[in-house]
Formats: sequence, structure tokens, C-alpha cells
Amino acid sequence: MGFNNMTKTAKIRSFVFLAVSALVTLMGINMVEVCRDAQIELAIKDPSSNIVVDGTDFTLFFVSGVGILNGFMSLVILVACIGAMLVTGLVAALLLRVIALRRAWAVDEGEHKFCLWGLRLIAAAGLIIALIDTKLGMVLSIAAMVLLPLLFIRLIYLTALKKRSVTGAQGHFVQGTQQDFTQL
Repeated sequence: MGFNNMTKTAKIRSFVFLAVSALVTLMGINMVEVCRDAQIELAIKDPSSNIVVDGTDFTLFFVSGVGILNGFMSLVILVACIGAMLVTGLVAALLLRVIALRRAWAVDEGEHKFCLWGLRLIAAAGLIIALIDTKLGMVLSIAAMVLLPLLFIRLIYLTALKKRSVTGAQGHFVQGTQQDFTQL
């Protein structure tokens, strides 16, 4: 049950799945880069050194306020990027589930295995590229923006693919037909 034994539609579905997964991974890597750049940009802004109002030095209060505001803005950017990637992963998984598996009653077990291993390779490559890009920093952000959308795709699409695989049904199909015992 290798790649060569898959049907033409199974090969097309597999390549579309892997292309969408790679695209979501690249978007996650890009979002990690956006968050890192925003945090660096906010961190290097240096407030004025001396702030004197009516003879009183307000420099400490001003610098503290700017630091708190920069930290809050970094957090807002991080949460927005994570939310955008989670929504992107969810939408991609639902579109794959609805469109790609619309007419497929039974799929090859090889298709499920090929997609599963392809997803694992894409996730590993995305994790390595993001870690190199951030110089081994922002590990939780990388996990949230690169790996969680792929987890959504795996849970929504690959679970449905496994349920529709011929051997994954574990005897639910009537021998020689595409009729499912659970639908009788």
C-alpha cells in the first residue's frame, strides 16, 4: 500500500493536503518572524532621558510607563498572531475536510499513511526553520504558531481520512461493496 499503488484522486488529494499544510507552516514561520521583529522594534525604542515638569523629575515614571506599554503591545501582537494562525489552521482543515473528502467514500490506507508522514516531515521542517530563524528563541510562540495549526489539520482532516480508509474502518464495510454497516 505505497504511493505507487494509490489511485490518481488519492495522489491529488495527498499533494493538495501537503501543499496546504506547507502553506500553513510557512505562514506560521512568517508570523513568528513578525512577532520577533515587533518585539525587537518595541524594545529598542529609547524614551527621552530627562523629563522635568515644574522642576520635578518625571523620568522614572515616564520610562516605566513606556516599558509597560511596550510590553503590553508585544503581548497584544503575540496574541493576535497566535489567534490569526489558529483561525488559519482551522479554516484550512475545515476546507480540506469539506472539499477534498466530499465524494470520497473509501480511501486507500496508503493515502492516510502518506499524508501522516508528510505532515510530520512538514511540521519538523517548520519547527527547525523557525528555531533557526529566531536563533533558538520564542519556543512557545513557535509551538503555538507553527505546530498548533498543523495539529488542527491533523485532527480534523486526517481523522476523517483514517475513518474513511478501507482498513481503518475495521470491518464496517460490507464485503465487495462501499456500503457501511453503521448506515444500515
